Amino acid sequence: MIKNFLLITIRSMMKNKLYIFINIFGMAISIACCIIGFFNYDHNAGFDHMHKNEATIYRVGSVREFQNTLTEFGHAPIALGLAIKQNVPDVDEVVRFSPSGGNFRVNTELFNSNLTYVDPAFFKLFTFEFVEGNGSLQNRNEICINDELAIKYFGKEHALGKPLTQLLDSGKTKEYIIAGVFKKQPSNSSFSGQAYSHYDNAFEFAEKDFTENSWKYRNNLLFRSKTPTGCPPYRNS
Repeated sequence: MIKNFLLITIRSMMKNKLYIFINIFGMAISIACCIIGFFNYDHNAGFDHMHKNEATIYRVGSVREFQNTLTEFGHAPIALGLAIKQNVPDVDEVVRFSPSGGNFRVNTELFNSNLTYVDPAFFKLFTFEFVEGNGSLQNRNEICINDELAIKYFGKEHALGKPLTQLLDSGKTKEYIIAGVFKKQPSNSSFSGQAYSHYDNAFEFAEKDFTENSWKYRNNLLFRSKTPTGCPPYRNS
């Protein structure tokens, strides 16, 4: 009996091939769109959630008023970081963050990579999984790189403690020692940098007025509060 019902159903369907194709094709597109929409929502909803201190980290911005119009910017004067650190007791840690880039030499091979200057507390505020070292960055000659860069530079060898030379303008060089290797951050993290070094290195070969007391130049400024501020937590999506 069931076999007869199936045969009748199949014969009936075969008489309406175009109708069946349209329905199946339409349903397949709908399901695919729902799956893509979910992954897109999940990616954005989970932005920076991998950082354990996310709820107490805040980003300092600036506002410009021009012709009665207010424009918000996600950066702040460099000197503001030092001013906050010295004058705001409720702030636990202050981190300046300046993305840059550079050319590096390992033995005789040359590489190009992005390089971000950060204060030593950067790896305390944000969650990175280190496979070598701990990312203290207490020394200006220390640098932390991600695991992909470590493989690119040193292959299967351990990168911790290895020398790395940055090539600067006018034939100048900066010598680093690798102090940590961390796993590459997920795509929904604000910090996709390949290499991080001490923020003071940004001043070493810069213009004379480019100092930690400069209100002319700007950078990204983040801090961790000891107590809730009432402001939304850090997001950079």
